[in-house]
Amino acid sequence: MVSLAHSTPKAPVYWNYPGPNGDKIRAALAVERTDEHAHHLILPDELDAYLSDIPLPERFDCLDDSKVCESEAQGVLRLLGFGARVDADSRRTDQGYEVTLEMTLADGVDKKIFKGSGSTIEDASSGAFAALIGQGTLLLEVNPKTASFRIDGKPYGQGSGKYLIPAGKHTLTIEAENHQLTEEPIEIRPSETLKIVVKLAAAFGRLSLKTTPEKTTVFIDGTEWTNPTELKDVEPGQHIIRVEAPGHEAFSQNVTIRAGVEHALKLKLVPSEPIWRTAMKTVHKHTHANPWYVGLQLHTVSARSGGINLKTTQNFEMKDLAESVGMLGLGVNVGWRSKHLDILGLGLSFQNGLNEAKVIMDDDSPGRLDTLDRTMMRIGWFGLRYPIWRIDAYTLAGLGLAFETFEGGAVNRSFRATTTRLFVGSEFGLRYSFSDNWFAGSSIILDYWPDDRPSITWTMNGEYAFDLNGVL
Repeated sequence: MVSLAHSTPKAPVYWNYPGPNGDKIRAALAVERTDEHAHHLILPDELDAYLSDIPLPERFDCLDDSKVCESEAQGVLRLLGFGARVDADSRRTDQGYEVTLEMTLADGVDKKIFKGSGSTIEDASSGAFAALIGQGTLLLEVNPKTASFRIDGKPYGQGSGKYLIPAGKHTLTIEAENHQLTEEPIEIRPSETLKIVVKLAAAFGRLSLKTTPEKTTVFIDGTEWTNPTELKDVEPGQHIIRVEAPGHEAFSQNVTIRAGVEHALKLKLVPSEPIWRTAMKTVHKHTHANPWYVGLQLHTVSARSGGINLKTTQNFEMKDLAESVGMLGLGVNVGWRSKHLDILGLGLSFQNGLNEAKVIMDDDSPGRLDTLDRTMMRIGWFGLRYPIWRIDAYTLAGLGLAFETFEGGAVNRSFRATTTRLFVGSEFGLRYSFSDNWFAGSSIILDYWPDDRPSITWTMNGEYAFDLNGVL
């Protein structure tokens, strides 16, 4: 089939659209035309620009009888410098449309007819134009969409679509990153469409995995991998590796596989923690459920020896407590706590001595202490708490008052003495929450004052927690 490019390669071609679908044909041809065929003056503006620039010749050849012309039309074409004229028309068919391009060559006798068919004017126009320029259409569908292709080794396009290809036999090469290249021979026929569908196979990477411990269950993207120590072909891209083993924490990781690369992975699983250790890392909701609390304490006290210097009811002085005194007592506490703060609003305890103890009188004579009664008051002690699971470690500190009564005898004399003293105290304890209301625990209370007798109290506690919003 002869195209204008073969007879007059660069001579301009005049296009005419006599039919009712002329505008649609013109628009479709303007899309199909490439820079290689820019000498086809398809659009009116292009024709006007060309005609405005050409000079008229001195002689009109066959138009002024200076030369014999086959036809006046050919004479006009030569006079204006055109290589040919193309009349583009269309008609309806059962399948859609047929577009006919009738080419009149300026230097030829026979007219050339080129036809194209399609379901739309655009498709039919594309086929007819391809036939005219000696090309056919390659309808290419590729997967992946990013694939590019070459014709006879030269880059030609990328992705799926319709491409005009010179008629003849060619080698089609399709390639994409991380995929295997494919190559096949094709034959393009003028004005015809060749459809090719190609799905490129993935170019594999290779993966192996060595684990500690050796007995593990390995999954790739949710599918079990039975022999992870042996190299496995894996498609390039992102994959999720999951490794499980009894007594160890499961491990998951995203792995990027590259085509043509061997990936040798090593993985050591972490032993799983016992249940108690996991629980210790969390705070149970019961420990924070209610902020207010009242508590009852059982006290075991060791009142240490030291200076007393108290005047007794018999007007002699008890100078020193020579031995420690053991006591038992009960205490009542009211307080408030938040996530990490602990405030003892009021603490009262009543304690009584259990054993006789030696005392030294003001004349250094020996005496005995028969009973020691003590009332302890703690107000506004402030501290911190650190809950772990159901266990609540806390510490408190503050000032307090001690009201003490001593009774005993010396050298056939009995005596009684009372005192009120200020002390500095601190408490260190642990609580356990059985529910959001009930707690139990134990603590140690230290009270002391410079140059005075210290005491150590071990307590067993029971507490009831509540929220004032639910009480008032």
